[in-house]
Amino acid sequence: SSAASDVYKRQPQDCPKDGTGDDDASPLTRPPLFDHLDFRRARGTFPWADDWHPGLPLIYSRWGRYHHRPERPDGSYDPLALLPMADLPGPSVWVRFGPGEPLRQLVSLELTIHFLEPVHDDWVLADFRARWLGSGYALSECDLWSGGRLVAVANQMMLLRQRGG
Repeated sequence: SSAASDVYKRQPQDCPKDGTGDDDASPLTRPPLFDHLDFRRARGTFPWADDWHPGLPLIYSRWGRYHHRPERPDGSYDPLALLPMADLPGPSVWVRFGPGEPLRQLVSLELTIHFLEPVHDDWVLADFRARWLGSGYALSECDLWSGGRLVAVANQMMLLRQRGG
C-alpha cells in the first residue's frame, strides 16, 4: 500500500527507540521479549505520549531486528522469528483510548500469519492497523516488510479488557 511505502521511507536509524515500558511515562512493564529485539518506532504514538490526541488513526509501525540474527542451519533467516514481531499490535489499539482512560489488555485469541517471501535483511518493518474494536474484542492486521518486499501478513483477533479489571 502507499501508506506502507511512505512509512518504509523512514529507515530504522532515523527512528526513535521503541522499548515499550522503558520510558517513565509508560504504564507498561517492559516485556522480556524486548531484551532480544531492537525496536524503532516508525509511525504512531502511545496514549501517554505528548503527541497523542483524539481521533488519531489506529495504526502503529515499528522496525525490529534481533540482537542475534535468528538463522536456520542453512544460514537463512528463520521465518518463525517473524511471529513475535507480528504479535505486538497493542499500540494500534491503545491509541483509541485517551491518557486519562485505563489501559486495555489484549489477549490473543487467534493469530494467523502467512509467510510470503524469505527475509534477507536484519530489519523488518511491522505495519499494524487495528481494523475493528467492539464488544470487548479487537481485530488487527499486520504487514511485515523487509528489503522493500512484503514478506508476511498476519491477522489477529484479541480479547480487549480493561487492565486490572
